[in-house]
Amino acid sequence: MLSWLASLCYRRRGWVVLAWMLATGVLIFFGVRYLAPWDNSFGGGKTESEQAQQLIQQHFPHRTGDSLTLAIQAQAGLDDPSVRSHQPLNTKSRLVRPGWV
Repeated sequence: MLSWLASLCYRRRGWVVLAWMLATGVLIFFGVRYLAPWDNSFGGGKTESEQAQQLIQQHFPHRTGDSLTLAIQAQAGLDDPSVRSHQPLNTKSRLVRPGWV
């Protein structure tokens, strides 16, 4: 049975390709026409992660945005003028370990 089908597909390969293309087109048409509509909206607030994000924003409004912790190694130490001149404008940095700014 399968050898007969393989032989038919080989002998009529042009018709087989055309039939596959037609079947694919019909499936796409009916899929777009009768299945669920296209939805490119990723918001909506219905997912668990969106609900968690809203909960975090309600309870911790001061923690919005990204934060960064930057550690810079200074071999000369914190009191060296060359190290002080390269510190960022926000000088609320904490000493993590001797030699680190």
